[in-house]
Amino acid sequence: MIQGRHILIILDDVNTDSIWFVETLSRGIGQYSKILITSRLVNLPGVESLVTLDVLPEQAALTLIENGLGRNLSKEEQIIAREIAFLSGYLPLALNLVIGQIKASGISIGELRDRLRAQIGYRGTLGLDEVRESVISRVFDKIYGNLPITDQSRFRALAVFQTPFDVEAAAAVWQVDTSEAEHTLTQFVQTALLNLSNDLYRMHPLLSGFANELLQNASQDEQKKVRKAFDEYSKNR
Repeated sequence: MIQGRHILIILDDVNTDSIWFVETLSRGIGQYSKILITSRLVNLPGVESLVTLDVLPEQAALTLIENGLGRNLSKEEQIIAREIAFLSGYLPLALNLVIGQIKASGISIGELRDRLRAQIGYRGTLGLDEVRESVISRVFDKIYGNLPITDQSRFRALAVFQTPFDVEAAAAVWQVDTSEAEHTLTQFVQTALLNLSNDLYRMHPLLSGFANELLQNASQDEQKKVRKAFDEYSKNR
């Protein structure tokens, strides 16, 4: 059906498990169509052109912080925000997570800067590459650790979703009613653990990886309970 047509196919966050699909698809799209791939892999087979995307420039990171907080920062706050951007490795995901901390806990931007320093063990001597290696996992660990025990288990359970999901799906996996599920999902969105678009929730691939690792390290009883609930929901859709 694709042969002879002009189609742009976008594949987001391709990993080693999906390389076979990329290779199969590329052989069948024909000469007029193209595939645009986003991936953390740099050695994907058959790639004609590779574009490396850098992290955010400092000013763009500052703008992201202001937009996330919904207000303009004072000159003093801008100085602090620039350090927060550095401590977040200028990574959009890390910045969204730390913005979520401010919005969820009501702490000041200065208090957040101090927490970030403590979280990554920053003493003014780390280079940017070292910061980037640790910041997302450390910030996530802090946010996850601050969640109530019930919400921690619910976040782990979301690892079963490989595609965007709705409130009903989360309620089924968590075995709660939809109003309670929506309340928890809203909290996850506010802390940037989830994204919401068109009534569907989606987890960033890095956070999905964290959730999957947490679920795998959970008890066998918890894993069986979550996967059974997901399988039953999938069958009854």
